[in-house]
Amino acid sequence: MEELEFSKINPVLLEGLDGDTDGWKLYRHPLNMRGSIQIVFSEEHNRAGIIYIGDGTNNRDDWTDASSPEQALERYLNDEMVN
Repeated sequence: MEELEFSKINPVLLEGLDGDTDGWKLYRHPLNMRGSIQIVFSEEHNRAGIIYIGDGTNNRDDWTDASSPEQALERYLNDEMVN
């Protein structure tokens, strides 16, 4: 997982933040040859937003409680999101 500049954030994730990026970090996790996952995470809020980017993208973000971006990714991949 790599940290990204906020200028690379998916617009759907940015909309989910209501434009308030203070205290949030953006990450990218390669998923397969055709896509990746972007994660925005706030340690202060213990919250993360996730979106799949690539073939078949549906432009739907998912949000979960999480103590780290890695935990958010695990919950997303295992379909265990906690709202």
